[in-house]
Amino acid sequence: MRICKGLLKYGHAGFKLEILEFCSVDILMAREQYYLDKLQPEYNILKSSGSSLGYKHTEIAKNLISEFRKNKVMADTTRELIRESLRGRVISTETIEKRRACDSSRQPIILTNIQTGEIKDFPSLTIACSFLGVTRYMINKHILNNTYCKGYKIGNIEKRQPKSNGYNATQPITLTNKETGEVLEFSSMSKAAEHLNISQQSLKKYFNGKIETIKGYKATFSSTLHKDVRE
Repeated sequence: MRICKGLLKYGHAGFKLEILEFCSVDILMAREQYYLDKLQPEYNILKSSGSSLGYKHTEIAKNLISEFRKNKVMADTTRELIRESLRGRVISTETIEKRRACDSSRQPIILTNIQTGEIKDFPSLTIACSFLGVTRYMINKHILNNTYCKGYKIGNIEKRQPKSNGYNATQPITLTNKETGEVLEFSSMSKAAEHLNISQQSLKKYFNGKIETIKGYKATFSSTLHKDVRE
C-alpha cells in the first residue's frame, strides 16, 4: 500500500493522525466526501466516500482474491440467509431480457465442418454443446482460443458478414482452387455443387457468407461461359 511505502520512506514522524470534525452518523459520508474534495489527500486512493470506485487491485492481489474465492466454502446458514433475502423478489421484464442478451449460452451458434463445409445452426450454446458432446466450458475455451472442436469451427450467427447481396441458382459458377490456382467453370449452381459433391444448399450458404471456403475452392459468379465449360 502507498501509505505503508510512505511510512517506510519518511518514517512515522512524518505523519500524524487527527480528527478533522465531529459529526453525527447520518451525515458522516457527506462530510467525508467534503474533505476528500477539499483536501485531495495524496494517500487516499478512493475518490468517493464509502465506495471503492477508482481503486485498482494489482495482478498479485487479483490472483489471491481469485484463489480465495475458488476455495471458499459457504456455510449452510449463510446460504439460507441469502435465500431468504431473495425470496419474494420480483425481477422486471426489462432486467430479464438484459440478462438473456448477456447470457452467451442463449446466443445462436453456428458450427462449420472444416472438411466438408457443412453448416449447422443452433439456437443456443447449450444445444450446440449437446450436439458435440462437450461441456459449455470446453466449447467456450475453443471459442476463446479460436480453435476447432471435433472438426468444427465455432462461430456466432449474429457476427457473420455476408459476402454478397444474393445469388442466382441458374447463373454460371467459377471455382478456383486456392492451392493450385486451377479454374473450373460450370453452367449453374447445381453443376458446381455436383462436382464438389455437396448440396446446392451448402453452396448457397457460401454465397450468403455463412462459410469461408468450399473444399479448398473459392466460388464466384460468372457473367458468361467460356468454351471449356465443364458440364
